[in-house]
Amino acid sequence: MGRSNPGNSRLVSVHVNWLAKELGESLVLPLQAAPLPANFVHLLESHIFAQLSNPLLPPLVRLHWCQLWCFILLVGISGHHPGNLTCICTPSITWLPDRKCIIITLITGKTATVSKPDRFVVDHPPLLTALRLYARDCAWNGIDLAEGTPYIFFKLTEHKLPEKHIPGSAQNLNAAFQQTLKSMGIFEGKTLYSFCVGNPITTAMNTPDPAALSAAGGWRSDASVLRYSQVAIVAAAAEAYAEAPTDAVR
Repeated sequence: MGRSNPGNSRLVSVHVNWLAKELGESLVLPLQAAPLPANFVHLLESHIFAQLSNPLLPPLVRLHWCQLWCFILLVGISGHHPGNLTCICTPSITWLPDRKCIIITLITGKTATVSKPDRFVVDHPPLLTALRLYARDCAWNGIDLAEGTPYIFFKLTEHKLPEKHIPGSAQNLNAAFQQTLKSMGIFEGKTLYSFCVGNPITTAMNTPDPAALSAAGGWRSDASVLRYSQVAIVAAAAEAYAEAPTDAVR
């Protein structure tokens, strides 16, 4: 037993694989992600709409753009981890009677379980409009989001038929997000997780209310709010200081 390598044990292997999967789904690197404010999505709007307005775009390619746009908007305004949002189940989205608001219930992911669901309200008009268009494009491709499709953001792979019974990958959606930034010439290493960092920074500039910070960052406890919002703010301040011009007099 003394000669065996504990690093080769099955438990260690399972744990390392689980950590790698969680790291990939949350899109978090060892260093804190660079922040992005929610209004950054406005820079993408005209580019993505130009793709969607192309009459020669194949229906399945158009569906890819619709799904990506909905996901970017949801990550941008909700503050929740991209890996959690890919697991949103179709029955977990409830439209209120006035059709001006939806309630999303997360039951899987890092911050939610069936016994302790994470509910949040979305009343962002561009996202609601994008969801309606996405549902329409799904129908054009023979997919009914209301019936027989377990996940809102189901798996879409280039040159393959949609796999509606499998949730999409946060890594793939992030790769599409970054590729879009590259094609626009504005890629600077940001990821979808950058919205989770940027939202609480923006909120903290306006209010110290823990409830507001919790909603902006998608956190469930006051301890997480205190820890991660302060880390994000300090990281942003350090980045701004590093980029500031050096005073030649000193």
